[in-house]
Amino acid sequence: MKKGHTYRHGRRGLTLVEMSVAMTISSVMFLAVMNVLASNHKNFNQTYERVNGQLTREATEARAIFEVLARQSTMRTYRIWTDGSAREYAEVYYYHDQGAPTLDRYAQFCFDPGATTLTVEYGAGHLAWDGTENRWYYDGGATTYVIAHHVTACTFTQLGPTMSMSAVLNDGKVDLPVTVTATRHNE
Repeated sequence: MKKGHTYRHGRRGLTLVEMSVAMTISSVMFLAVMNVLASNHKNFNQTYERVNGQLTREATEARAIFEVLARQSTMRTYRIWTDGSAREYAEVYYYHDQGAPTLDRYAQFCFDPGATTLTVEYGAGHLAWDGTENRWYYDGGATTYVIAHHVTACTFTQLGPTMSMSAVLNDGKVDLPVTVTATRHNE
């Protein structure tokens, strides 16, 4: 045997206590790393849902449809109103064909707080003089499309040639405000 080193019965290695301490430290480090990974995974899923989720898709679609139809509409004829059941409406009129002599299409946006939906109805019609005022006469064949579900608030406003829609969509987790303003271009 060499001097300065003592071995018991010629065995080398770790004691049970040393092994237990090493395993405990390794377990704590492993749990810390797993906690960080789980937190990052949860944050990724939340961010992905906010960017690509149903609520965001509906908000984007509502913005696009309102903007396109409002930009096509005439500056002279429109209606914004609220009925007795707290529904909000915005109705715009536009030309199906730019060469048409009269307005021949309409789009009516409707927010129904009872159903928490935002819809658009569009179809054919014509503006005519009924002896006392201009009135819109529908020719039938209207199509109604649900733009967004889970709408908790929506208002339509008009200032000069611009029309605005401000809405709030809520899926039970987060409020997503949607605001769009479009300038009506047709005479």
